[in-house]
Amino acid sequence: MKDEQAQRTMNAVMMNEHNDRKEQLRARVRQLILMRETGPKSAAWHAARARLIWRLHDEIVRAERAERESDSAAGSGDAPDDGKAEDRG
Repeated sequence: MKDEQAQRTMNAVMMNEHNDRKEQLRARVRQLILMRETGPKSAAWHAARARLIWRLHDEIVRAERAERESDSAAGSGDAPDDGKAEDRG
C-alpha cells in the first residue's frame, strides 16, 4: 500500500516537472515570436531566431512524448499481475 502511494506521489511530481518544463519552453517560443517586431531587422538575426523557435518546438515535442511514455509506464504498473488475468474472463 505504501509503495503504491509512494509511486503515485513520484508520478505526480514528475508530471508537474514535465508540465513546468513545457510551459517554460512555450513561454520562450512566445517571446521569440514577439521579438520579430521588436528585435533587429537583419536577415541573419531572423534566421537564427527561426532556428531557435524550431529547436524549442522540437524540445516541446520531446517533452510531451516523454510525458506520454511515463504515463503509459505508470499505467501499466498499477495492477499487479497475479497470473490469474486469463481466468477472469
